Amino acid sequence: MTKRRLSVQGARILIMGLTFKENCHDLRNTRVVDIVKELADYDVQADVFDPWADTAEAQHEYGITPVQATRAWCLRRHHHCRGPPPVQNHGRRRHSRAGQA
Repeated sequence: MTKRRLSVQGARILIMGLTFKENCHDLRNTRVVDIVKELADYDVQADVFDPWADTAEAQHEYGITPVQATRAWCLRRHHHCRGPPPVQNHGRRRHSRAGQA
């Protein structure tokens, strides 16, 4: 963001992935906590989304409450999920894909 001269201070991003490895509920040794803390040093609010993570465990162990969606995102962990994650539109006009109405 800083290379593109976008304002970092007060930014809000979504990190997709909290668990230690893909397709696993294990939160031990997750490095996402370090990423969240580093971003906070730059006054960036990092929300975390992970359909595999147990919300109560994430809150208890790391003080992180996984969210449902936000405007921007950073893919951290690849899981084999059924369908795309629920990223909300937030009022922006949807663009149709080629060949679709």
